[in-house]
Amino acid sequence: MADANARYYGAAADYNKPGGSGIFRRILLLAGGLILLIILISVAFAVINSISSGPRRELEQLAAREQSLIAFTTTYQASITDSALTKINSETTTLVTSDWVSLMGDLGLEELSEEAIALEADTNATKLETARQAGRFNDEYQTTLQTKIAAQLQLALSAQQKTSNPQLSATLERTISNLQALQEQL
Repeated sequence: MADANARYYGAAADYNKPGGSGIFRRILLLAGGLILLIILISVAFAVINSISSGPRRELEQLAAREQSLIAFTTTYQASITDSALTKINSETTTLVTSDWVSLMGDLGLEELSEEAIALEADTNATKLETARQAGRFNDEYQTTLQTKIAAQLQLALSAQQKTSNPQLSATLERTISNLQALQEQL
């Protein structure tokens, strides 16, 4: 009986030893390994997500800029008196609307944040009204439209260089092509 007790207590003592080879040690090692694995997977997902989303803020800014340009071209459509500029303005509205719808879909957005919209709000109303009163509306409008398209093209080119998503890249390529075509007409 003494041998049985010694074996029993001796085995129990092995569990409590720091270097013991008992099942408790194996459970601790397994639990520690699982925790480490969870941490590594979380870090990997964070890195992959940041890489795959690309320049999300820049793309949202581009979408807000497109939305602002659409509002600009539709607001002043009736004020344009030059037929060639009216045609360019209509084409701008059509192409940029198509690009905006594609970009919003690719980003999975139904609407833009108030902050993005506010950053891209048009501030040319006073300048264009003054030009209208002075009889220079078409010239001022065309200059403003050129500036807006150039800024949008620059942002689209920058975003395209940073994105690795093939669908976003194709959308940006189409946007860039459309903006370049509009720029040539102006």
